[in-house]
Amino acid sequence: MRKVSLFSLAGLLWLTLAPAQAHDNWHYDQDREYRDNYRERLPVTSVAEAKHLRDDSRIILSGHIVRRLDDDEFLFSDGTGTIKIEMDDDDWRKLRRHRRGRILIWAEVDRDDGRNELEVERVRPAYR
Repeated sequence: MRKVSLFSLAGLLWLTLAPAQAHDNWHYDQDREYRDNYRERLPVTSVAEAKHLRDDSRIILSGHIVRRLDDDEFLFSDGTGTIKIEMDDDDWRKLRRHRRGRILIWAEVDRDDGRNELEVERVRPAYR
């Protein structure tokens, strides 16, 4: 009887830990897929520098959302300036608890009619 209980307990322990491992692997796989798609090391850039980059440049910014301008447009600041960013609703929902805090965004510079804007490709809290 004790062997059955020991095996049952080990099985239950394994079942409780398996979802946590799958969750961690999902984030790891998603990060790896993102890096593989772009294959370039991107330095963290300031808003002041981003305003002078050419169209379609890929950058990473660290800062915070100042305010929401429209459904998918936000004002972003990092202390060196502010710039308008365009972010999908899915990305905005992911930041539910971190909207007031510091975030990292991976973005592409979009220069149209003399205006600079960033199209957000990926976003995450800056705590890690």
